[in-house]
Parts: sequence; C-alpha cells; structure tokens
Amino acid sequence: MYMQFYIMIAFYIGLFIVYVSYQVPDVMVQYPTLENAGNIVYEKDDKSCYKYKKVEVMCPIDNSVIVSK
Repeated sequence: MYMQFYIMIAFYIGLFIVYVSYQVPDVMVQYPTLENAGNIVYEKDDKSCYKYKKVEVMCPIDNSVIVSK
C-alpha cells in the first residue's frame, strides 16, 4: 500500500520537473518583403517549396479598375 503511494508521488514529481524544465522552442515567422523577395525559399505544410518574385507594375489611370477587398 505504502509502496504504491511512494511510486505515484515520485511519478508526479518527475512529471512536474519535466514540465517546469521544458523550454518552448522559438518560432520565427519570416514574411516576404521587397528587400528579401527572391532570396528566401518558403516551404508549405505539404513540403512544396516556392519563392516570391517582385515585379514593378504601373498604376492604372482609371481608378475604377482597382479592386479593393
């Protein structure tokens, strides 16, 4: 009876020590900007890779062509 009690206490103390000492990994999110476009390879969840290209375009003279979200 007492042996099971001590084993359970030791188990819970071990779980607590692991929980307290676990370090959360740093997650960095890199968003594409004009400076890093084409330099960074991004990877999707399905393991496919892609890059962004920057292309300079002229603004239309007619503002009705511009679609806003």
